[in-house]
Amino acid sequence: RERFRVARALPELPRIREAFRAGRLSFAQVRAVIRIATPANEPTLLMWAQHSTASQMERFARLYRRYGENAAAMSQHRERSFTSWEEEDVSAETRRARRADALVRVAESYLEPDGRPRSLAEKYQVHVHLDLRRDADGPVADPDAPALAEETIRRLGCEAGLVPVLRDRGCRFPGCTHTRHVDAHHVRHWADGGETKLSNLVELCGRHHRLLHEGGYGLRVTDDGAMLFTRPDGERIPGMPRPLVLAGDHRHDVSAETFRCKWDGKPPDYGAMVQLLDGE
Repeated sequence: RERFRVARALPELPRIREAFRAGRLSFAQVRAVIRIATPANEPTLLMWAQHSTASQMERFARLYRRYGENAAAMSQHRERSFTSWEEEDVSAETRRARRADALVRVAESYLEPDGRPRSLAEKYQVHVHLDLRRDADGPVADPDAPALAEETIRRLGCEAGLVPVLRDRGCRFPGCTHTRHVDAHHVRHWADGGETKLSNLVELCGRHHRLLHEGGYGLRVTDDGAMLFTRPDGERIPGMPRPLVLAGDHRHDVSAETFRCKWDGKPPDYGAMVQLLDGE
């Protein structure tokens, strides 16, 4: 039954068929790959199959098929949206003002769960971002901050709390470009005696914050202040991520090295593989 299943699938997968014919893939590898292979993802799967054992590809195929069973629910989650409309006689300026007022009211309602009005000091915080560069002559404007009228700033600052902020200006994980909605990560966790102070904090986006706590990744700061990020296997992550090469070996000559698996012995990142294949 398995041989018939493979034989029926191979005509639609010419690259895998040719690699099988040339001896670069075993029957066990091909049998695992064609469970999830399509003409669109064939090049990627072929490259992975040549760098993985048959058992690894079998496990990945099971994980990917299980992921596909939840694809409908995940698609609905990704495609969720919000739609609103206004009367035709409402001008664009009034519509924008109403949306701004509505957002402010939503935030105020969150701060007033018991219906008791709050003072301005309880509603607003003014964050002052400080720049400690030696060449900075006085306050340095934040290019990401909106420009408010001076009197508006004065009004909000009358009773608001004042919070000075020294920023990393985004996630510090190598290669990450996220600058908003980042978390303050304790280099030495507070449970281990680490203090909540600037010298012990580093900004990370949510994804990379989870990787450091639950993904096996590591971070340490050297004596000169440099941050060294490491993979779960202890390997240091360079300043920029290494490019992912999606190209297989298309040589047709058969030698003693043709059938040798190119797996380097490191554990596969099945989660990343599923996400990459799902995006094709």
